[in-house]
Amino acid sequence: MENLRSIPTRLKNLIGPIAWFLLLGSSVVLADPPALVSATLANAPMGAADRCGYTRESINDDESKVERFDPSSADAPWTLLSVNGRPPGAAVLERYADRAEDRLDRQHPLEFDLASQVEPGTWALVSENEDEAVFSFRLRLDPDENLDVRLLDKISSTFTLDKQRLQTKRVLIESTGAASVAPMVRITQYRREYLFVWSDAVDAAALSERTTRRRGKAPFKSLNQDKRRVYKDYECVVYAQELPDEMPIEN
Repeated sequence: MENLRSIPTRLKNLIGPIAWFLLLGSSVVLADPPALVSATLANAPMGAADRCGYTRESINDDESKVERFDPSSADAPWTLLSVNGRPPGAAVLERYADRAEDRLDRQHPLEFDLASQVEPGTWALVSENEDEAVFSFRLRLDPDENLDVRLLDKISSTFTLDKQRLQTKRVLIESTGAASVAPMVRITQYRREYLFVWSDAVDAAALSERTTRRRGKAPFKSLNQDKRRVYKDYECVVYAQELPDEMPIEN
């Protein structure tokens, strides 16, 4: 989870990792990974983050912000376009510039890498029809995290793919019940959803939206949070070496 700076460090370290625990479910475990999953993940955009710009809209509870990322602007790749639906004033832009380094750690939406996060041998088919398939899986556990294994029974995770295009459609991670993650710290609900749509600029399904909903309590503090990120208007530079040696001649 992000933006837990207001929570004491000890609580932050305990609460944050709960998002990455999930329930395998009762389906039969399949090959690692299933052929449909392998083909779909292989179609994810590769090497696009260094050359693809995009617009990022952030909604945190009742506040909104729209920014534009341009990878060709190495000194200042981020531009603030609006805050709460209005053009930013001079003071807001100055504060935004002062926090430029904070944005360097943001993960590019085209760098979403599910394959590296899945625990081997945990894929299971949940449902399938002519157009799509849904698989459950377990995220790879971080060996450096000291967490209660009972939390594994409180999280579910699924991956939905488009069978016709072999493209990612949805990743959903959500709690199936309340969980105590520390003394007097309780998460009653957690849900994170990733949605993907086809992008002509990327020639693949690109991350279009990420929503997070958290409900919980800590001593003297509510942990409730609603966050939404919308990614759109992808624009990608095509390098010369990617073009064919001879372009076809149209009659």
